[in-house]
Amino acid sequence: MWYRLLFLLQKFTFGKLFNSACLRLSYLVKIVFKNTGICGYPEAISVEPAAVCNLHCPQCTVGRGELLRQADFMDLSLYRKIIDELGNKLWYVLLYFQGEPFLSKDFFEFVKYASDKKIYTATSTNGHYLTAENCEKIVKSGLDEIVISLDGLNVDEYARYRKGGDFDRVVEGIKRLAETKKMLNSKKPVITLQFIVFSHNEKSAGGFKSFAKSLGADIAELKTAQLLDLKQVSLLPANKKFRRYRIENGMAVLDKRLKNRCWRMWHSSVVNSDGNVVPCCFDKNADFALGNLNESTFSKIWKSGKYKSFRNEVFTSRKSISMCNNCTE
Repeated sequence: MWYRLLFLLQKFTFGKLFNSACLRLSYLVKIVFKNTGICGYPEAISVEPAAVCNLHCPQCTVGRGELLRQADFMDLSLYRKIIDELGNKLWYVLLYFQGEPFLSKDFFEFVKYASDKKIYTATSTNGHYLTAENCEKIVKSGLDEIVISLDGLNVDEYARYRKGGDFDRVVEGIKRLAETKKMLNSKKPVITLQFIVFSHNEKSAGGFKSFAKSLGADIAELKTAQLLDLKQVSLLPANKKFRRYRIENGMAVLDKRLKNRCWRMWHSSVVNSDGNVVPCCFDKNADFALGNLNESTFSKIWKSGKYKSFRNEVFTSRKSISMCNNCTE
């Protein structure tokens, strides 16, 4: 969808361009020479407004009740500290990690604060809070993109995975948001519907794009499922193009050779609701926390020996890092 690129280009500054060039150059140097440092700061970050959710999806850490860190909401002052420090480098902020972001009372302030600093803002939601009031706030906040999960074309398909969810409520909310955009004569946010393909909804994957269009969505994306429980192979679709695993001895095994490199370690980072900085979105429980922004600055954490050691391990022995063995990067 060309709107995505247009909205991103509207965030252009020479400072961001220079930072992105530094990142790419230092990444290439790292691949060649291995034991080198990083130049520049992340061009994208994920920030977690809420580590709680209203649903109980069976392959989600929060939904399974397996979040071992504090289930909390990010403080607005902490968020502003992050944006103030990194704002002139960032192209993109994803207001989502674990949990449902619309449960945060400060969500629209989060969007506005980053948007006012010319940063592309996006979020991912289960779509249960798209009320008339919220739809108007979403459009007026400056949010550039909203990803809405809709893993089925009917009530039964949807309910198999989105435990506790209401298919009709989500569908009506999507329509309402599309109508609100038209009413307010706005191209934002880009409405992206996301369909995670499982064995139980695989037969509907082919009709998802036309269904999404009928609801007023701008983009429809089919996504492969990440399994937290690798024994749950019955969830995997039959069509191999819709899955990231092969099955060996009754277990799901990542169907990709793991290289000793990772671009995510350069271009992005993740900040939990409690201020912990973690290397990427696969670290659900902050097992590899690299520092806390309540106690330090992002710059100190990003350039720290601990972060450098983690990057070096990724580039020398990535298989030894447990979370990397379930990663498609």
